[in-house]
Amino acid sequence: MWPVSTDNRLSLRAAFCLTSLIILGIIFHQRSYASAMALGTLWAIGQDGSDRWRQRGPRILGVAVAAGVGVFAGAEFVTFVAGPSAVVVLLGSTALIAGIIEASMYSAQGMYLLIGVIIGAGLGFTGHVWQSALCFVLGAVWLYFVAALTDWRGYTKDQRYVLAHAFNVLALRLSSADSGEAIRARTVRAIDAAQDAIGVVPLNKESSDAVALRQCLIVAMQLGEVSWYLNDKKIVVGQELKSALHEVATCLKASGAKQAVALLNNYATSLLVENEVVKRALKPPTSSVLPEGQSFKSTLRRLPVSDRIRFAVILSSAVVFATIITHILDGPKGYWLPMSVAFIFRPDLGPVVKRALNRTAGTLAGVAIAAFVAFTGNQEWLLIVLCFIMAGAIPWAQKRSHAIVIMFFTPIIFVFISVLGPDTNLFWPRIVDTAIAAAIVLFIDYFIWLHAPSLRPQQLTDAAQIALDRYAEMTPVSDIMTRHLRRRRAIRAVLLARGSHAQTKTETHLLEAATETLPQRLNAMEARINKITVALIEGHGDL
Repeated sequence: MWPVSTDNRLSLRAAFCLTSLIILGIIFHQRSYASAMALGTLWAIGQDGSDRWRQRGPRILGVAVAAGVGVFAGAEFVTFVAGPSAVVVLLGSTALIAGIIEASMYSAQGMYLLIGVIIGAGLGFTGHVWQSALCFVLGAVWLYFVAALTDWRGYTKDQRYVLAHAFNVLALRLSSADSGEAIRARTVRAIDAAQDAIGVVPLNKESSDAVALRQCLIVAMQLGEVSWYLNDKKIVVGQELKSALHEVATCLKASGAKQAVALLNNYATSLLVENEVVKRALKPPTSSVLPEGQSFKSTLRRLPVSDRIRFAVILSSAVVFATIITHILDGPKGYWLPMSVAFIFRPDLGPVVKRALNRTAGTLAGVAIAAFVAFTGNQEWLLIVLCFIMAGAIPWAQKRSHAIVIMFFTPIIFVFISVLGPDTNLFWPRIVDTAIAAAIVLFIDYFIWLHAPSLRPQQLTDAAQIALDRYAEMTPVSDIMTRHLRRRRAIRAVLLARGSHAQTKTETHLLEAATETLPQRLNAMEARINKITVALIEGHGDL
């Protein structure tokens, strides 16, 4: 275990992985290959983070494979088929495939497949196609290897950490009589993560650890339900319960789920909490009532097939349009224009307007930094220092602003360009290409709305109403697990609708007339969920 915080570990890992490749390239006089590897590492750094290794590790490897395949396909294509029209067909077809992959919950893998093809077709790598593609893969795998050594957790331990986080968040929620929307949303996300880590796996009753983890998960879900009851009744349970849940979280991480179950059983009988509802929620179900093989549906929401195809077609059209423009302009490194479109055009990653403007502003600042370095003569030691500082700052920037991330990414890319080829007269074209790409995406978004139809405010509000109606069918004697799941689906649906409606504040042209009353509808739904929950806990269903 490293004696540093998670954020510092991410920064040190990014800086070390990137600069070590540049230094080795200089030592062994293989700067071109080292730069290709470093670019693959840079893409992998963008996928690194503090989320669960079971999600992060495959994502990094997926980016490595997608980027390598893309670079190889793009470079091989232009080796045998030349001409602007052929490149337009290549990028348009790839964008169609990548768009379906992106919209199928593999956003990073799909995007870097497309980026790889654009880079491969743009640079060509004549005579060194497979070697260059392999370098991109090895660069990403290098970061994966270092991350696995410094931040890897076993599957069971990973589950325990996620569940411990849920108990810590519940401690904050239950110790407040008036939890705001932020802590409610955080609680839902924490329990969702625990369900996806533990609940969707079929229960193996032969494993005492698996049974104990499932028992702790159910207690977390029961406490989540009770939090709504306490919030409605303005009941404050005091610091004793908060301390107890923090201790359960610590026990999960340090000792394991079986010890945590014993601790919960002890608290259910000995904790000095006057409210019996809380004590019942703390009691884990016995292993005998847990059905063999029982599993819950994942909370991850996939877009309908029609929405995935729609996104892919729009992305393909945008990339084709950008490629045609770049051939008309015939500027240096013209592949930057379709590449910028691919970076900005992501499936529902937040307000499109904000993302496009941030990328343009970040590029302008990054180019200014790169221009200063070029003005000093691109000295090797200065390039290494620049890579170290910028790469180390990326994990910090990812939590704060997309514009800052791009500001740090751009100078690093220029470092690689100075190795792969001359960077003369590339500074202004880089800014112009990014601005044109942003304009293309904004134009399409204004007239078509890039948001998938199923994720628009009105549609999400209607889905929340359906989830609420299903929860209202529950009675006090209903299956407890079905009751918990339906309640949380209703809560989650309301939160999704709120988030989608909030986006209209930054993209006012998306605000349909019907959405003006949605906040009132969502408030009423949340009050209804609370009323149903209180009635079920109190044991009556006269609603």
